[in-house]
Amino acid sequence: GLMEPIDWDANLKAFYYDLAGGATPEVVKALLTITTPDRLLYGSDYPYQPATVLTGNLKQLRTWITDDAELAPFAKKILHDNALKLFGR
Repeated sequence: GLMEPIDWDANLKAFYYDLAGGATPEVVKALLTITTPDRLLYGSDYPYQPATVLTGNLKQLRTWITDDAELAPFAKKILHDNALKLFGR
């Protein structure tokens, strides 16, 4: 046939997911059911939101992730390291 079956689980696991827009711990945990922590990235939505909103969202996300026992081990990766790795920095 012209098309092979699609491995949805493998495809979803391979994407990178941006946490822009005020992601909550529940959203992050839901994403971790389909991918790994190294595929989650903080995104700010700059320049499409005011600086006060962006910094507020980042502060809230940082607090939620570091205060959550399940997510805290991945905080540095999600908030910083994964983006550096992805973009070769």
